[in-house]
Amino acid sequence: MNRVIHPLKPGSDGAGIADLQAALAALLARGAILPDAPDDSRALREAIAHEAGRYGDATAKAVSIAQHEAGLRATGAVDVETAARLNA
Repeated sequence: MNRVIHPLKPGSDGAGIADLQAALAALLARGAILPDAPDDSRALREAIAHEAGRYGDATAKAVSIAQHEAGLRATGAVDVETAARLNA
C-alpha cells in the first residue's frame, strides 16, 4: 500500500485519495477504527468504496473518526499529524 500524503481535503480527487481510501478501508477492516461497531465499519467501508478516488462525505467521515480516535482534532481533512497516524 502506498503512503498517505498530505494535505488532502474533501472535494479532492486523484491517486492520493485512492491511497487514503485504501488505508482507511484497511484500518476499518481490521478494527483499528470503529472497533466496537462492526456493522458501522462495514457500511463505512462500502461507502468509501463507492467514492472510488473522490474525497467525498464517507472518506471525510472516516478521516474524522480516525482523527478523533487518535486524539487529534477531527477536521475530516488530512494534515501532517493525520497522515503520520494513518501511515504508522
